[in-house]
Amino acid sequence: MVKRHLARLASPRTWPVARKRIRFITRPMPGAHKLGLGMPITIILRDILNMGDDSREVKKILNLKNILVDGRRVKDPKFIVGLFDVIQMPELKQYYRMSMNERGKLCLHEINADEAKIKICRIIKKQPIKGGRMNLTFHDGKNQIVKDANYNVGDSVVFEFGKGISKKLEMKKGAIIKLAGGKHTGISGEIVDVVRKKLIQDELIIKTKKEQFSTLMKYAYVIGENKPMIKV
Repeated sequence: MVKRHLARLASPRTWPVARKRIRFITRPMPGAHKLGLGMPITIILRDILNMGDDSREVKKILNLKNILVDGRRVKDPKFIVGLFDVIQMPELKQYYRMSMNERGKLCLHEINADEAKIKICRIIKKQPIKGGRMNLTFHDGKNQIVKDANYNVGDSVVFEFGKGISKKLEMKKGAIIKLAGGKHTGISGEIVDVVRKKLIQDELIIKTKKEQFSTLMKYAYVIGENKPMIKV
C-alpha cells in the first residue's frame, strides 16, 4: 500500500527543500520516475518557482490549464516531474527543464521555446515485436515502436513532442553524458572509453575539465555527440 504522506526529514536528498520547516511535504503519486529522480509539481511551483504561497494556490494555478509537462496538461498537484522533463508555461512564455546539479540536487534550467520542444530520453528496455519492429521503453515511461532494430539499451534519443524520435545518441566513445547517480552525480563529461564486462555491470571512463574517472554505465545519460543538445 502506498503511503499518502511524506515527512520532510525523510524526503529524498535530491530534493532542494528545507528540512526543518513544516513536518510533512507532498508525496508524489507513483509515476514513471523514481522518487529520488523527480519531484511533485506542487513543490516545483511553490518552493522553487515561488508561484504560490501554499498548496491551495498551486491547485488554482493548475486548474487554469496553463501548466504543461512534456507537452501535456498537468492538473494533479502530486504529479511527479522527473529528470529531463520539460515544464511549459506558454501563456507566460516560460519554459524549464528538470536537471541535476553537481551537488546532487534536482534543479530547473530555464530554456527557450525552441529547446522546450525536445527532450532527451534514455532507452532502458527494448523488445522485438511482430513485423521486425522494436518497442523501446524510455526512462520516463514513454514507449515508441521503431522499424530500425539498431538501438541499444543505454543509448538515448532526441524526442520531439508530438512527432516522436528525431535522432539517436549512442553510448560510445566521444559522446557527452550527464550522470544521475553514483559518486559523481550531476557531473557532465565526455566518454573516453566504454568497458564491457560479462559478470559485472558495464563501466564508462569519463573525462571532464578537472579529472578523469570511471563510473557505472547505468548512471549515464547521453545528451549529445560532440556537445550537449540540451541545457543541463
